[in-house]
Amino acid sequence: MLLKTKHRYLTYVGILIITVVLTNADELSLWLTKKLLLDKVGHFISFFLLTWLLDKIISLPRAVLVLSVICYAGFTELCQWYLGFRSPQFYDFIANALGCLSYYIVATALSLDISKKS
Repeated sequence: MLLKTKHRYLTYVGILIITVVLTNADELSLWLTKKLLLDKVGHFISFFLLTWLLDKIISLPRAVLVLSVICYAGFTELCQWYLGFRSPQFYDFIANALGCLSYYIVATALSLDISKKS
Protein backbone atom coordinates (compact mmCIF):
# COMPACT_ATOMS: atom_id res chain seq x y z
CA MET A 1 0.00 0.00 0.00
CA LEU A 2 2.79 2.42 0.91
CA LEU A 3 4.59 1.63 -2.36
CA LYS A 4 1.48 2.48 -4.39
CA THR A 5 1.17 5.80 -2.58
CA LYS A 6 4.81 6.68 -3.31
CA HIS A 7 4.40 5.65 -6.93
CA ARG A 8 1.24 7.76 -7.26
CA TYR A 9 2.99 10.72 -5.58
CA LEU A 10 5.96 10.47 -7.97
CA THR A 11 3.59 10.25 -10.93
CA TYR A 12 1.79 13.43 -9.83
CA VAL A 13 5.08 15.24 -9.30
CA GLY A 14 6.30 14.11 -12.74
CA ILE A 15 3.10 15.32 -14.40
CA LEU A 16 3.38 18.63 -12.55
CA ILE A 17 7.00 19.11 -13.65
CA ILE A 18 6.17 18.30 -17.28
CA THR A 19 3.20 20.69 -17.20
CA VAL A 20 5.28 23.51 -15.72
CA VAL A 21 8.03 22.99 -18.30
CA LEU A 22 5.62 22.91 -21.22
CA THR A 23 3.65 25.96 -20.10
CA ASN A 24 6.79 27.98 -19.35
CA ALA A 25 8.91 27.17 -22.39
CA ASP A 26 9.77 30.84 -23.01
CA GLU A 27 11.00 31.35 -19.45
CA LEU A 28 12.99 28.12 -19.67
CA SER A 29 14.61 29.35 -22.88
CA LEU A 30 15.51 32.63 -21.16
CA TRP A 31 17.01 30.70 -18.24
CA LEU A 32 19.13 28.63 -20.62
CA THR A 33 20.28 31.82 -22.35
CA LYS A 34 21.35 33.20 -18.98
CA LYS A 35 23.32 30.00 -18.37
CA LEU A 36 25.15 30.53 -21.67
CA LEU A 37 25.84 34.12 -20.68
CA LEU A 38 27.28 32.81 -17.43
CA ASP A 39 29.63 30.61 -19.49
CA LYS A 40 30.92 33.62 -21.42
CA VAL A 41 31.42 35.59 -18.19
CA GLY A 42 33.41 32.65 -16.87
CA HIS A 43 35.62 32.70 -19.96
CA PHE A 44 36.12 36.46 -19.60
CA ILE A 45 37.08 36.26 -15.91
CA SER A 46 39.35 33.26 -16.33
CA PHE A 47 41.39 34.85 -19.12
CA PHE A 48 41.50 38.18 -17.27
CA LEU A 49 42.99 36.33 -14.28
CA LEU A 50 45.27 34.20 -16.46
CA THR A 51 46.70 37.31 -18.11
CA TRP A 52 47.16 38.97 -14.70
CA LEU A 53 48.92 35.88 -13.32
CA LEU A 54 51.23 35.58 -16.32
CA ASP A 55 51.96 39.29 -16.19
CA LYS A 56 53.11 38.89 -12.60
CA ILE A 57 55.16 35.73 -13.27
CA ILE A 58 56.69 36.30 -16.72
CA SER A 59 58.88 39.27 -17.53
CA LEU A 60 57.54 40.24 -20.95
CA PRO A 61 56.24 43.52 -22.30
CA ARG A 62 52.55 43.64 -21.46
CA ALA A 63 51.40 44.01 -25.08
CA VAL A 64 53.39 40.95 -26.18
CA LEU A 65 52.03 38.95 -23.26
CA VAL A 66 48.42 39.91 -24.02
CA LEU A 67 48.79 39.03 -27.70
CA SER A 68 50.36 35.70 -26.73
CA VAL A 69 47.49 34.85 -24.40
CA ILE A 70 44.96 35.81 -27.08
CA CYS A 71 46.76 33.46 -29.51
CA TYR A 72 46.62 30.77 -26.83
CA ALA A 73 42.86 31.36 -26.48
CA GLY A 74 42.41 30.95 -30.23
CA PHE A 75 44.58 27.85 -30.24
CA THR A 76 42.53 26.20 -27.48
CA GLU A 77 39.31 26.87 -29.36
CA LEU A 78 40.75 25.50 -32.62
CA CYS A 79 41.99 22.37 -30.86
CA GLN A 80 38.47 21.63 -29.70
CA TRP A 81 37.55 20.72 -33.29
CA TYR A 82 39.68 17.61 -32.94
CA LEU A 83 38.16 16.48 -29.65
CA GLY A 84 35.08 14.33 -29.87
CA PHE A 85 33.53 15.68 -26.67
CA ARG A 86 34.16 19.43 -27.17
CA SER A 87 33.08 21.93 -29.77
CA PRO A 88 34.77 25.24 -30.56
CA GLN A 89 32.74 28.40 -30.12
CA PHE A 90 33.71 31.71 -31.65
CA TYR A 91 32.04 33.65 -28.84
CA ASP A 92 34.15 31.80 -26.28
CA PHE A 93 37.22 33.09 -28.11
CA ILE A 94 35.76 36.61 -28.15
CA ALA A 95 35.10 36.43 -24.38
CA ASN A 96 38.64 35.16 -23.80
CA ALA A 97 40.17 37.93 -25.92
CA LEU A 98 38.04 40.59 -24.23
CA GLY A 99 39.22 39.34 -20.85
CA CYS A 100 42.86 39.69 -21.96
CA LEU A 101 42.31 43.12 -23.48
CA SER A 102 40.43 44.31 -20.42
CA TYR A 103 43.35 43.31 -18.24
CA TYR A 104 45.68 45.22 -20.55
CA ILE A 105 43.55 48.36 -20.31
CA VAL A 106 43.16 48.15 -16.52
CA ALA A 107 46.81 47.36 -15.86
CA THR A 108 48.05 50.08 -18.22
CA ALA A 109 45.70 52.65 -16.71
CA LEU A 110 46.77 51.72 -13.19
CA SER A 111 50.46 51.86 -14.06
CA LEU A 112 50.01 55.30 -15.67
CA ASP A 113 48.09 56.50 -12.63
CA ILE A 114 50.83 55.27 -10.29
CA SER A 115 53.57 56.89 -12.39
CA LYS A 116 51.68 60.25 -12.38
CA LYS A 117 51.44 60.20 -8.58
CA SER A 118 55.17 59.60 -8.20
